[in-house]
Amino acid sequence: MTMEEMKNEAEAISMFYMPFYAVMYPVFNELEGVNLPTSLCNIARALFYKNKKITRHGGIHP
Repeated sequence: MTMEEMKNEAEAISMFYMPFYAVMYPVFNELEGVNLPTSLCNIARALFYKNKKITRHGGIHP
């Protein structure tokens, strides 16, 4: 995969994740406010960021 292809792929992925995060951000905040263990919300955020990081670098795709 060339650098140009990687750049195009990263741009396409970010076009998905920015609106997705805009939708999920209130959900993450609501989970923090609910009387659930904070670790559940942190796990959800970590999975989101890990998936975003992996796909941005050309690794595993969702």
